[in-house]
Amino acid sequence: MRSSPVLAAFLFMLTAAASPEQKADLEAIRDGDVRVASVGEKLAIANLPLCARTENRPGLLLHDIRQYSGDLQDAARAVFGFPREVSVEGVVPGSPADHAGIVPNSGVVAVAGVAVDGLGAGGKGDFVRMSAILDRLETALAAGPVAVETTAGTFSLTGTPGCVSRFQIVFDGAVNAGADGQYVQIDGRMVDFVRSDGELAAVLAHELAHNILDHRRRLNAAGVDRGVFGGLGKSGALIRVTEIEADRLSLYLMANAGFAPEDAIGFWDRMGAKHGYGIFSDNTHLRRKPRVEMLKQELAALQARRGKAAPGAVLIPDFARPPFAALR
Repeated sequence: MRSSPVLAAFLFMLTAAASPEQKADLEAIRDGDVRVASVGEKLAIANLPLCARTENRPGLLLHDIRQYSGDLQDAARAVFGFPREVSVEGVVPGSPADHAGIVPNSGVVAVAGVAVDGLGAGGKGDFVRMSAILDRLETALAAGPVAVETTAGTFSLTGTPGCVSRFQIVFDGAVNAGADGQYVQIDGRMVDFVRSDGELAAVLAHELAHNILDHRRRLNAAGVDRGVFGGLGKSGALIRVTEIEADRLSLYLMANAGFAPEDAIGFWDRMGAKHGYGIFSDNTHLRRKPRVEMLKQELAALQARRGKAAPGAVLIPDFARPPFAALR
């Protein structure tokens, strides 16, 4: 439906309320969110056979006006509209949300018959409501198509089976990324540091590998210390085991999703040269040269495995098959 002249003038006034710098920054955030989600979706869906925990992934990105700092909220409303406090930030191209016709910048009214405004009530933090909405959506999608009511209409949303993980950009000011079993988070500075979607896939695949291999739970069960001195002694050695496993598996995740695993080797070499800590590094990660050499050896093993596999087969290294051995 084409917008009326009155609506177009109103939207222009809203957009004009944001400075050019704010508009550019906010649009860059949205573009980054869609990019990270798109690469993450490819990795999560292509590697379904490796995952003990799965979900139906819709490719829908939402944001809550509360996620923006007070001085940015007016600008965010100007750029993104925000007809409701929770709105559609974007959709992953080719995803179920895209095929359903869900419209970016439309407001979200209800998910699976539940009004979103009241979800997460009583919780603290600017992401509580969003987390509750995502929980509601994922739970409902497990049972089949979900009605998503927006200010642009009501849409029937399905999902594509994939590994469990929510991909998210954070802004902590560090060239870093992390995973906690449910989320894969990458800092905005790391997104700026990668030179291609292949390098972005290398970072996201490493963190997704942590979730697939259940590293957070396994480390907790082993009593790993994450305090000030957690990088030393037994705790540091156990964390390093998981980092090596994640590096190794990441190459297979990339290959299965159509990314060149060679990109991971070049990226981590450059990352180590630019942001490594050399002799001041703790015991949790291999240093740059041993890490690159290990990745090269794993790439050779991957290529040998691929040479024996049927065309299009998902490559699964032996160490990535659950149930996993306890860390020692």
